[in-house]
Amino acid sequence: MIFQSTLRRVLFGLLVVDIVIAITALAAISTLRLNGSQLLIVQSASMVPALQKGDLLITDPIKDQRFVRGEIVSYRLATDPNVIVSHRLVDIDRSKHKLVTAGDALNSRDQPIAESQVIGRARYLLPGFGRFLSILRRPLVLAVVIYLPAVILLYIELVRVIRHLRTPRYQLQTRR
Repeated sequence: MIFQSTLRRVLFGLLVVDIVIAITALAAISTLRLNGSQLLIVQSASMVPALQKGDLLITDPIKDQRFVRGEIVSYRLATDPNVIVSHRLVDIDRSKHKLVTAGDALNSRDQPIAESQVIGRARYLLPGFGRFLSILRRPLVLAVVIYLPAVILLYIELVRVIRHLRTPRYQLQTRR
């Protein structure tokens, strides 16, 4: 009985912490998304040392077309719009509205891109946080961290309610 009570308290605390973290993360992500920002997980080492594989890059949308040489921009590949690349802007051809980027760790420049392909410029970097988000996206981890404690807590509470309902109740009867 003491074990169940302690387990229930621990699981309830874990569930509360999970819920607080989830609500905080949802609020932060929603605020960023409403602003038009995107969360990008760095997938390669092409931008080392500025960006490491597994970092989380937060980009702001391009509202003005004033690009600055040296800033990191994120753009969709013309050949595959599902792929987003984040590289440093190394050259600007304003007359043709073309940009040239390159990865810091690469020896060559990328093919020129149209300004319209750019979806944002890097604003914030959360080192290693992309790995954390990637791990949380896995169904097994999500189940273990969120669903399992909730199910165990519900089971313990259900057992407690059933025991409570099965206990005999005594009432005093008064004479009239």
